[in-house]
Order: sequence, then C-alpha cells, then structure tokens
Amino acid sequence: MANDLNIPTIADGQADGQWQTSNDADAAVANALADLYGSGVDFSGGNVTLNSTQYRSAYVFKPSAALAAARTLILPAVKRPFVFHNTDATYTVTLKKTDGASPETATSIAVTAGQIFYGYTDGTASGLFGAAIATSGAATPVAYDLPLSFPGTPTAGQLLGKLMVVRDVALSANFSGSYGHVGTNPAATFAIDVQDNGVSIGTISISTGGAFTFTTASGTAKTISAGHRLEFYAPANSPADASIANIAATLKGTA
Repeated sequence: MANDLNIPTIADGQADGQWQTSNDADAAVANALADLYGSGVDFSGGNVTLNSTQYRSAYVFKPSAALAAARTLILPAVKRPFVFHNTDATYTVTLKKTDGASPETATSIAVTAGQIFYGYTDGTASGLFGAAIATSGAATPVAYDLPLSFPGTPTAGQLLGKLMVVRDVALSANFSGSYGHVGTNPAATFAIDVQDNGVSIGTISISTGGAFTFTTASGTAKTISAGHRLEFYAPANSPADASIANIAATLKGTA
C-alpha cells in the first residue's frame, strides 16, 4: 500500500521479519511527525536540495550552523506538512518548490532571520503553502491608530477630540507615518496641541496651504498608557481662526 511518507508496510502473507517491518514503519511515522532533521540542514556549501528520503525523515528543519549568506532550500514533490525554523541571526533562507523547467517556474517563500515557517507541500512540482511568523524578540506590534475628526470651525482653545486608550500604544518620533486632511485651509498656521492625560506630547500643525506637520515633544517616541485620555486642542490664539474647517488626522500607533 503506497503512502505519502513511503512508510514500510507488511506485505500480504509476510511472516518472517514482519515485526521488523512494523517497527520500521512506526519509526518512520514518529520521525515524520516529530523529529528534527539531523543536526540541521548544512548550507556551508551553498544552496541545498533535499531528496525525498531526506525530506520524509523529519518534521522540523533548520540550518545546522550560522549562515555565510542568504540561502535557498529546494523541496521535493512530496505531500506532507513540515516546519522550517531559520535560526540564523542575519540571513534569509528561501524555501522553494520547482519543476526544474527552463525558464524555471517555482513557488518561493522567504523565511527571514529568526522566523519559523509553518506549512506543507502538496506533492506537485510547485505546491508550497504556509506562512512565516516572527519568533525572536518582542511580539510583532499590532497596528493601533488614533483618529481625530472635527467637523466645522473650532473656537480658540476648543477641545477637538478625546479618546480613552484601552491598551499601551507606542507612537513613533514626530508621529511618523501619521496623516491629516483639512476641508478648508486656515488663514495662518493652525497648531493642534496633542495631550496625554493633560500633558502636551506633541503638535499637529496645519499650514495655510493645508499641509500637515507632525511633531512630538523633544522629537522623541511616545507611549500612551492604557487608561489614559488622548486629547486634541485647538490653538488658544484670540481671535480664533475663522477660516479653518473640517479637520481630520490619524496618529499611527502600535500596541
């Protein structure tokens, strides 16, 4: 009986040694489901192509030593799940399935330093599926943007918007990656004060041409703690700017 992992099977009528065939089959299943590939894949000589026997022999693959350059691991047309852990601190390993044609057609997935790829091959020449996730260091930040929207024209010093922050939010220096839009441009530069629990942490300035400039206090990154209020205030100049109208801005943050 054929199987995707090429596991030994007891033949019809087999008597002598059938226990050995069964043990070999059990070992093959255990290795395919849980084993680490030797001491790792040896990339010291360059890119590596695994044959079917090598690929079936383990479940987890990784480099055997630090890489000298980016490498490619070419996988055979075998149907099975597998894991590749790029334990290198610097270089990417590209997983690749190819039909060997010229020009070559292939499915490639890059696994950067420190990532683990979880996936499978479907037994076809270019069937490689899965995703790589980050494992080293802190968890991958989750986008957590902070919006401001104010319809109409504000009065001097008016509160334009207030948000209660429900988790710690990191904001890059000078609110990098943030954007804004104004419906009607101000007659003079309009500087919105951004406050964290009543303390100014930066400014959103809108020019007479409608351009937005984002600035954090001291030009440094900021973190707003869970439970804090984020407030946006119109400039306290008097008289108030009677031209500006319909302000929107979003601070780019991560949680």
